[in-house]
Amino acid sequence: MALITYDTHVHYYNLSPGLKQAAMIVQSFDMNPPIPREHLFFDLEDCRNNLLALLDALPNSFDSSRPEPKTSNFLRALDKAWAMLSHVGGKVLLFQSESSVSDLVLLKICSFW
Repeated sequence: MALITYDTHVHYYNLSPGLKQAAMIVQSFDMNPPIPREHLFFDLEDCRNNLLALLDALPNSFDSSRPEPKTSNFLRALDKAWAMLSHVGGKVLLFQSESSVSDLVLLKICSFW
């Protein structure tokens, strides 16, 4: 399992059980560096405490005073998630708090669906 979040950047989380709390790795969508994979996939049973603490903290983790992106990064985040899974396979569950019509239209015509 792996967990990412996004706003104007994509955020990857290291939930290794040896850490006191989850570590966030932030990447810009525009720079397109290689996706970090080390420590990003985790066993749910081993990382349960860090995952629950992260999920509790997420609603307060992002500064609401930052301006909203002009366009949604939904598809860009989905692309990063697929790239993360490309070497191992798996499923992507993506939850978004709001969606635009353009996101839904693009999602229907994307070649990977």
